[in-house]
Amino acid sequence: MKMMTFLALFMSFSVMAQPVQNRANLEAEAKKLSLQMKILVDRNVDRLDERDLTQLVRSLERSKDILLGQRPGPGPGPIPPIPAPRYTCDRASASEYQQTFIKVKNFAYSSSGLDMSSAAATNFAQDWSTRYSCADADQFISIFGRLKNFAYSTSGLDMSAAASIDYAQQGVNSLCENYNFEAEYKNLYNFAYSTSGLDLSAAAAKDYARQRVEPQMFQCRPFNF
Repeated sequence: MKMMTFLALFMSFSVMAQPVQNRANLEAEAKKLSLQMKILVDRNVDRLDERDLTQLVRSLERSKDILLGQRPGPGPGPIPPIPAPRYTCDRASASEYQQTFIKVKNFAYSSSGLDMSSAAATNFAQDWSTRYSCADADQFISIFGRLKNFAYSTSGLDMSAAASIDYAQQGVNSLCENYNFEAEYKNLYNFAYSTSGLDLSAAAAKDYARQRVEPQMFQCRPFNF
């Protein structure tokens, strides 16, 4: 009987002690995380781009409200996953930055790219590295080349070399890569130009096709900034 009473008291004490122990663990974890956050903010805040800085500030403001007793209410739904921090290329490691800088400068200098002078290509690479992640380089070059070829091609917009470069520069940050705009433009142009279709002039057929293709081409964000 005494043993059963002792066991009952022990189990009761364990149940009561568990929340206290859990709270102590949570308090210790909160203090540890706050110290880690201080170190990480001091170390990495200047490497974050504007998107990640905004997200960080909002998260810290939410934490501050909780500590002040101004507990925010539940959000409109499940919290979306937080993307990995996106550092601009000039904040990357020296080797990664240098390799990417050379790649972007060569692209800017190349006649198949921006066709710039060496000095202008250097300036372009410097500016690019403060806006984009190093990992964006290949995708940026690919999108730019695709747009430039479309603009310069006689089966596309049939622009001059200079105009096709300007066109690619204006659209590179908003192109929807999965949209087959080249084929769509060609089909629309052929329909508009054909005597069995709208029978428009070549210039009018181009305008017709562009007006229908470009709104769908340029509504995406291939680079997150």
